[in-house]
Amino acid sequence: MGPITAFPLSNPGPDCGNKGITLGKLARMALPVLPGFHLVRSKGGDDALRVLGGIKNTLDFPWIIRSSTLTEDALGSSFAGLFKSSGPLHSLTEALDFMASNMNVPVTAVDYATRLGVKISAPSFIVQPYIEFVTSGVFFSPDPLTRTGYAIEWGPPGAVTSGHNDFNALPYFPGKENITLLSLYGRKIRESFGWPLVDIEWGVQTDGTLLILQARSIPELSEPLPQAMVRGTWNQDVAHNPLPLSPLHQSLVNHIQRTCFPRIAVWNGYIYEKVCEPCERKTKYLEDLFMEIGEAETLKARVDAFSRFACGYLSSSAPAHSSHGRPGTNALLLTAHRLMGMVREMGVDSSDLERELFEMIMNYLGVLPMYWDIGAPLYRDHEEMVLTFVRSLLGGDIAPGSQRLHPGESDDMLFARALFLLREMVVAVGADLGKAGFLDTDHDVFFLTLDELLSTPESHCFKIPARKKLIRRQRRLRVPAQYIDGVAAARSVVREKRALKGTTLVPGYAKGTSLVLHNNHRLANDTDIIVAHSLTPQDILLVANAAGLILESPSRLSHGAIIAMELGIPTVVGVNDACSRLLNGQGVELLADAGEVVVTDSPGESRSQ
Repeated sequence: MGPITAFPLSNPGPDCGNKGITLGKLARMALPVLPGFHLVRSKGGDDALRVLGGIKNTLDFPWIIRSSTLTEDALGSSFAGLFKSSGPLHSLTEALDFMASNMNVPVTAVDYATRLGVKISAPSFIVQPYIEFVTSGVFFSPDPLTRTGYAIEWGPPGAVTSGHNDFNALPYFPGKENITLLSLYGRKIRESFGWPLVDIEWGVQTDGTLLILQARSIPELSEPLPQAMVRGTWNQDVAHNPLPLSPLHQSLVNHIQRTCFPRIAVWNGYIYEKVCEPCERKTKYLEDLFMEIGEAETLKARVDAFSRFACGYLSSSAPAHSSHGRPGTNALLLTAHRLMGMVREMGVDSSDLERELFEMIMNYLGVLPMYWDIGAPLYRDHEEMVLTFVRSLLGGDIAPGSQRLHPGESDDMLFARALFLLREMVVAVGADLGKAGFLDTDHDVFFLTLDELLSTPESHCFKIPARKKLIRRQRRLRVPAQYIDGVAAARSVVREKRALKGTTLVPGYAKGTSLVLHNNHRLANDTDIIVAHSLTPQDILLVANAAGLILESPSRLSHGAIIAMELGIPTVVGVNDACSRLLNGQGVELLADAGEVVVTDSPGESRSQ
């Protein structure tokens, strides 16, 4: 297996892996961790048998050997349970055999790294004494759902991390004193590492002594509410932006909010607007501000001009409506009627009327704010649908329900054109980065932030895969339609007779067809809602693309649960007998933030697969 180098646990080398580096820091903080050594492959190292023999003089058998990589236990990429450990090991031969057979990265870990957009390194190892614990478990500080207090699960050694049902039984209770210690250790670790949430794996020895086996950061299930949204009434703007914004669009909104218009904010990728009365235009008309955008010759100048324009536009527009849309009429239909009037006033020949109106509507749709971000649905992909719409419009078959213009609606077209001018320059930057080999596609530029784009964008392109993953997660969230003084307005939930109840693990919403995992071994697609007793890290290959997860096991802190959190898949746990009550191909609606599973078709209508 080649030469290796050993480092004391409390003094790891740079290639020792995040698990080992974290344990080393915990040891230096005088927290209760087992002693041990890091083992790293290195050209300047010594023979593996000789190195292990030296460790044997310090560390008595039995041992446990644990894998540790530089990618593991990082924020948002824990690889929980994907790398092997082995113990008890009673001889140097057993230790060498384990290390030799685990020098390469497991296939599941490679697949997981690809999905997260991170690079993965070959494992190093940690050697520690093997301890028989009377109880062990997992401690989250704080609870990721509430961001308060803590969450803890305990049971026989290994039961919690593997997702077994036999946890939190009274015989395995770790004791109030140890829970108090875990709370103290959790706070110390968060402060020292700068982690918002920490996951501590722990064990209790026969004498009642608590030991920390591992600590890692875990992802937040949603972002903290922006400070601006703590006061007043804020509505989600789904009329213009029903999908999560790209990082570039988010940073543009934040720039406008900081510099000139404090009544907008972004939370979890979605845009919110504060409810207040529209203001009178006080300086220039929007037309003058619009002209400044077109005259700007640099991206920064165009961003600044657009920000001033957006401030004027938003100030004179009606704020986002709490019922998810402006009342009274369909904005697209009303705009299309105005465009039709414009085309006819231009004296266009009747034979060209359809084509001219079609082109104008397509241009309008292409620059609407809701179609600005990469990944948003584009009407340009559905030209036949738009053409049918135009023919119905010209034939008088459809008309807006109201001709009344709401505040700001008359400026929507001008705003769309202004956004197009900004987008045009952004795409040009993306084209240059694409030609230079920094981007896979020109439109990946939308996954950079405004500050990155205005400085050295090529040095930030490595962040794009992780941000794509975040966008996928944000699309699965059911963000509240309204916040009042920092509190989400209650959402009315229709409780169906056949709803199955569980506990929220990952909030969100999904609709699809059920797929009982252990009766099928095909890869899930984005219309499948996986049903399983529990989820192991090795199931990642099967479930990573799923729309949602329904688990019988009530565990919220297992390795599989952490994987679900990192993938951002809406998940409900503790759904009793889900594997027998839900059939393959049955229509299912997953209200994960309510901990509810709604069956949308009867067993007689289910489709067996």
